[in-house]
This record gives sequence, C-alpha cells and structure tokens, in this order.
Amino acid sequence: MNSPVDKEYLDARLETIMAVFSGEMKEYVSRNETAHGRLEACIDLLREEMHTSIARSENRIIKWVVGAILAQTAVLVSVMSLMFHVAIDRTPAAAPPVVVNIPAPTLH
Repeated sequence: MNSPVDKEYLDARLETIMAVFSGEMKEYVSRNETAHGRLEACIDLLREEMHTSIARSENRIIKWVVGAILAQTAVLVSVMSLMFHVAIDRTPAAAPPVVVNIPAPTLH
C-alpha cells in the first residue's frame, strides 16, 4: 500500500473525486442562488400586497370610526333635544281657580 504506484493511483482517484464533487457543488450553489432570487422576488411581491391590504384596512377602519362618531352625535343631539322639549313645557300652567268663600246669610 505504500508503494509509489498505489500512492499515485490514490492521488489521481482523489483528484477525480474532488473534481466531480466540486462540479456538483458549483451546480448546487447555482441552483440555490437561482431559487433564492425567485424567493426574494416572491417575498417582495407578498410584502407589497400586504402593505396595500393594510392601507385598505386602515381606510375602512377610519371610515367606520368617523361614521360611528357622526351617528353617536346625531343620537345624542336627538335625545337631548327630546329631553329639553319634554322637560320645558311651553304651555303656561293654568292658574288655579280663585275660590271666593262667601259666608251664607244667617237668619235671625
């Protein structure tokens, strides 16, 4: 096993294996870089869609909050108006009748 022929054979075999392995690794790295580029493009697209969706949701929330505030204000004004109209009676109260007590004539 320590003969020069065996050593040269093993060295040549090792170099062949290393060359094949190196070629396979370069191909693997190339495929991974291509896949990585496609994944980055997909992630960027999803990120843009998410930002658009969030912006639309924010607009909807703002519209609902403004609408709710306006509705609450309308209900509050209506209830307060009704309370003031009921509490403040605009018709004057009838004056109590004047009772005149005349003593009955006495017979003597």
